[in-house]
Amino acid sequence: MKFEKRNFMGIELDVLVGHPEHDLLFVATQVARAAGLKNPSDAAWSASSLKDFGEVLRIGNVASEIIGGLPASPSGRAYPQVTSLFSEPQVYTMLLRGHSPQSEPFRKWVTEEVLPSIRKTGKYNAEESSNPIAVAIMDELKSLRGEIAELRQELQAKTFTLATPAVEPSPYEGQPGVALCDPAGFNSRLYRELGEEIIPRPAVDRLESRVVLHIEVELGKKWDAEDGRKLKDHVSRERRKWRVYPKDWLVANLTRQLYISALQAVIAEKLSA
Repeated sequence: MKFEKRNFMGIELDVLVGHPEHDLLFVATQVARAAGLKNPSDAAWSASSLKDFGEVLRIGNVASEIIGGLPASPSGRAYPQVTSLFSEPQVYTMLLRGHSPQSEPFRKWVTEEVLPSIRKTGKYNAEESSNPIAVAIMDELKSLRGEIAELRQELQAKTFTLATPAVEPSPYEGQPGVALCDPAGFNSRLYRELGEEIIPRPAVDRLESRVVLHIEVELGKKWDAEDGRKLKDHVSRERRKWRVYPKDWLVANLTRQLYISALQAVIAEKLSA
């Protein structure tokens, strides 16, 4: 999002563009001042309190997403975070309530040309008007149509050739899959044998489930780094998901050192807790 200086309905205003829910947003006090309303801050607050006026945003709600900073107020300082932002329909409401010479062309256009035309014909055709505001609107529409036409031509001129990348067959194609929680996966006997060389057997048994989970995480990281193909999941009786690895890969990577390092990591976590 960013603020732009725009000639809006014959009035120069700071307009916020790029908001996901509003095409245009306006500084409420600036609109009130352009409309010739006394005490712009009070006028903006009073308008926002009207029934059916709609939700009013504040600059503070979007300040962190604005590129290029905030516009300056008449005092020369940036508008404060609590400053209201009005949507396009809310701006029309404010301009029609005013009486300043600056916004008079807009009011005359709406009340003397647009509304009578709609009452008589059910529509308003800006192309048939010589009013400067209507002419400016049509110029903007023509400019947008021209940009759209140019984009269409560019798209039609380009030929997109998407080469299908060659997918190498997996070296584990056709192999049975094994999850760490399977009997052919985590070797409790080997774990206890290695663990008793580090800590007493009761502690080895208590930490076994956490060691299994730690190994599962490390194996997942290794698989993603080396191969990256999506693996099937196996859901255990405890409703936990386990990756199903190719048997040969799991056997090659579920090393004695991995058992030891996993146990040491779990012990370190317990000591630091």
